[in-house]
Amino acid sequence: MRSSLHLACVFCFDQPYTASAVSMDRRFENAVEPLIRSLENDDRLSLVVHISGRLLEHAIAHRPKLLGRISALSQQGRLELLGGAFFSPVLGSVPERDAVGQLRFTGNWLKRNLNALPTGAWLALRAWDPTLPGVLSQAGVRYTLADDALFFGAGLQPGLVHGHFVNHRAGNSVSVFPIDRRLTKTVAHAGNTRAREILERANEAHQGEGDRIAVLAFDGDELVQSGRFAELGPLFSENRHWLKTITLQRAFETFPTRGPVSLLTGADPGLAEWACTAEARERRRYLQFRLDQAHVWSMVQYHVDRVIFDNFLIKYSEANRLHKRMLSVSNSIDRLRNILSDRQIAKRVSKTDSHARKVLERACDALWRAQSHAVFWHRGKGHAGIYDPALRIATTRQLMQAQRMVEKALGDPAKHGFWGGARDYDSDGNNEAIVMTQHLSAVVHAADGGSLWELDLRRKGIPLLTALSPVEEPYDDELVGNEVVLVEGQELSRERIRAVPKTNPGVPLPSRNRELARRRVDRVPRGAFQDHILGPETTLETYAHRQFRELGDFAKGRFELARISAPELPDSPFGVVQVIRSGVAKDVDKTMLLRITKEYRFDPHRARMVLEHSIANRSRDTASLWHGLEWTFGLPSGEDLNLWATAFEDNDERTYQLIDGAQDLGTVTWLEIKDTETELAIVFETPEPMRVWWTPVTSVFETDEGWQERVQGQTLLFHRDLEIWGQDTQSLELTIDFLLG
Repeated sequence: MRSSLHLACVFCFDQPYTASAVSMDRRFENAVEPLIRSLENDDRLSLVVHISGRLLEHAIAHRPKLLGRISALSQQGRLELLGGAFFSPVLGSVPERDAVGQLRFTGNWLKRNLNALPTGAWLALRAWDPTLPGVLSQAGVRYTLADDALFFGAGLQPGLVHGHFVNHRAGNSVSVFPIDRRLTKTVAHAGNTRAREILERANEAHQGEGDRIAVLAFDGDELVQSGRFAELGPLFSENRHWLKTITLQRAFETFPTRGPVSLLTGADPGLAEWACTAEARERRRYLQFRLDQAHVWSMVQYHVDRVIFDNFLIKYSEANRLHKRMLSVSNSIDRLRNILSDRQIAKRVSKTDSHARKVLERACDALWRAQSHAVFWHRGKGHAGIYDPALRIATTRQLMQAQRMVEKALGDPAKHGFWGGARDYDSDGNNEAIVMTQHLSAVVHAADGGSLWELDLRRKGIPLLTALSPVEEPYDDELVGNEVVLVEGQELSRERIRAVPKTNPGVPLPSRNRELARRRVDRVPRGAFQDHILGPETTLETYAHRQFRELGDFAKGRFELARISAPELPDSPFGVVQVIRSGVAKDVDKTMLLRITKEYRFDPHRARMVLEHSIANRSRDTASLWHGLEWTFGLPSGEDLNLWATAFEDNDERTYQLIDGAQDLGTVTWLEIKDTETELAIVFETPEPMRVWWTPVTSVFETDEGWQERVQGQTLLFHRDLEIWGQDTQSLELTIDFLLG
């Protein structure tokens, strides 16, 4: 008797929590509804579906009848609802308590609303982590899926990677089904004739070994809306005698495990180039080129080409900041959870505890929404992700909302006007200063140029530092019009790999894509209150394009966190954070020894911050330099059309709009940046006139609608020419008020 090939076809429907109702309705009408209809019309077809929490929330409110039909198919055993974390975080990147909480929440939601209790779980981005057996088993998950590349990387032969395996970790275990990427790609993109040929070949290879199961994982929207899913009906119906569909639950119960396996960290292999920094991507391509020449690339690529999701946090500093803020908020929520638990154990429950538990639930909801993987990465046309300003702002506001709720439940640390402390906020081995007043909260990162990492209007829930500095992406390789040139026997370097250097200021680059030629990549990193010693040839244009010479080592240099002090009235009405760095500025014919001191002063009772800045010349010779103090911040409302600037000097008033591009605001003593939608005005005052440049932070990236240019934030540069005598110091005072209309 001929053995059968059982296909577990998994359809994933995911949507970020910022998705509009219109886009979700379109997704249900064009993808989910046709899929369910096909199942209803063919009682021999069995499928597996994962629907993310945001779509489920929309469906329960707007499409309850469709959910009823899904529930009926689930009860018949022909549609398996695959669980997973409700708001689609990468489980290995969030605290275990949150991962378990989201997995359990999904199970409870499906049981309550669809009478379906999932036994399996979908992993966002198919991201596996060795710690997951413990997380998944705690949540009652018995099996999950991972890419077959991880099994090959674990040393298994391709012909043996099918069925399901057991992964153990510290006494916990979970079964893992390998996703057959080759079969998935064939079925999704080849015609039925070619797909049947490949599937039949896979089945014949295992004749005599009994029935075999293969797992295929599809982007549900792509497969259904392309029309390919409708074409698969005849393929399945004409070959039912040997080609059958099956749910994962049925496969798990029917097919015995193929044994234990230990999988390393990994994710969707399609993210390999996107997760790399530009330098790592070039090294990878060079390595592939040389191994291809030796005809061994196919043997080692699964060991070389692993995708580690956390690499996105290295590639995008803004994603890392969001992630570390998320971890901090999660710790605050856990502190509230532990306090309530301890009170209950000690039987010291107060009347306010029931309210505090409701606050805890709402704070967890806001935190979990902000843990969605969507904001932490980018993949060109398929996923704007971190390049979406609205998504970054919404995620930050969710975290601020959760933090604010916990502070109200436990007591505001800044209830007396000011709170300050030092801890390793981003786990980089250095202490950062964390400051809160009644109106502001801030993180001063001494080791990162002594700059501000975070600055929020606490009471209004407005984050100010949500800008993004664009980095080099895989599609930037098209900027070079020639093929890659590799020079044998020479050390690998960007100049030798690239036929045309990308970083030659003022030289137009050959390009096969007009939109790509307009991309701006920030090769000089941006910051909030970052010090630049500018080369004398710097212009507004070269500064805007981040192609200026940096003479000093202060912009990203390590400052010392010298002092955090509370206000001491009446002599010191401000809370203070002071950072200091002694460094060097070098030009062609001179070297200057400088010490920069930045003192951030926070008003306890007003939304005001004062920066006291001084540069000391540590040598005996006069230091002549062009100093710039940069503040890069986000778009409060997310739209550049809303942003205006008004500059004053004496009685001269000038008005500018951000959409007009990089602008020289001239010499000012008073400057107002206003967002007309949020009615937030940021007012800068200096006792002495300073020159100011204003440049938008722009990026060009590909979306489903084509190439888009987006303003990701804006940069102000307060700059001045300085002559500092030997052993002398020059100071600057900048007062910043945040006013809401």
